[in-house]
Amino acid sequence: MHLTPRPASPGRLRLSLLLLLAALSGWAPGLVGQVPAPLNAPVPPEVREGVLELLNDPGTLRLLGDGRIPAGTSEDGDVGVEGGNLWVGGAIAG
Repeated sequence: MHLTPRPASPGRLRLSLLLLLAALSGWAPGLVGQVPAPLNAPVPPEVREGVLELLNDPGTLRLLGDGRIPAGTSEDGDVGVEGGNLWVGGAIAG
């Protein structure tokens, strides 16, 4: 069976061009990556207190370094990570 390509319709061509222009101009926020905050920016005192409160709570699961919550598992509580990344394949209810 041999398939021949269909010519693009004017509406489909316009949509493709619009999406391309949006991506190139930065207009489409979903296509642009997140920009991290500068590392030298001061942390507001209320944010610092909230983080320390969470990490010092006896009910918080604290991880030092990288951690993983595998698919099919769940953590029922708060999770704090210090000095690493957390990969969540399962669920966190906290």
